[in-house]
Amino acid sequence: MEKQYNLINISHVSEEKGVKDYIKIASKLKKQFNVKCFWIGDGDLLSELKNSNVVIFVGKKTKNQKLKYFSLSNPILISTSYFEGFCIPIAEGALEFLPTVSYNIPEIISVYGKYHNIVNYKNVNSLYNKIVKIIKNYDHYKKRSSKLREFIISKYSIDSVNEKLQKILWKDD
Repeated sequence: MEKQYNLINISHVSEEKGVKDYIKIASKLKKQFNVKCFWIGDGDLLSELKNSNVVIFVGKKTKNQKLKYFSLSNPILISTSYFEGFCIPIAEGALEFLPTVSYNIPEIISVYGKYHNIVNYKNVNSLYNKIVKIIKNYDHYKKRSSKLREFIISKYSIDSVNEKLQKILWKDD
């Protein structure tokens, strides 16, 4: 029996979030692998996403509802967004040990460092190829996701931020 992989994109459904890119990638992957491609969110391009026969649109979900998708077999968090700041979905995925991948947006690189998988900006083939690598080497990328999780906790946990603030605020002049 062929392994199933579950791709998850959590984002506002709009042009700048790469809806068309995700549909193209999902279409190509479905021809080669046993994949289900989910989109969690709401927004402007709902009809385009809902009319896609390759992406399962599930709407906006709470944290606990998202965990249901994160616990599916072999989940991979995909961000096709063209612009981001902190990109909370990457943190959500990484904290649950999901391999994550996105375009090489400078803010994402500065926030998530070297353990998050990045590909050439707005390059659908590059993103597709990286997802194929993750699928073919899932265990390796799963281990890598635990390093991303550790990195996020060490850099952004309340204790870590509190410690950094104390150093700044109580610094001797």
